[in-house]
Amino acid sequence: GEKLIYLVSYPFKKEQKERLGKLICLDRESGKAIWISADLPFNNFGIVQFDRYILSSDQQGNLLFLDIEDGKVHEKLFVGAGLSKPIVSFCI
Repeated sequence: GEKLIYLVSYPFKKEQKERLGKLICLDRESGKAIWISADLPFNNFGIVQFDRYILSSDQQGNLLFLDIEDGKVHEKLFVGAGLSKPIVSFCI
């Protein structure tokens, strides 16, 4: 649609347990940032969209549902540490 979402990571340091980065949502036409997430851990470079949410995780082991319009956490669900890229599939 009208938004582009990027994952920008910090340089990895050996003393870190996990990599950190931010999700940045840009307006496709103007190139201006619409929202920028807090620091989030990630285990891969995939960005997963589900309906009107971006799925991500936090450092406490929660699966986060970030609202695609403003980047705010709409819902979170504890799933444990070491979360990797969520897989979205639909069963009919």
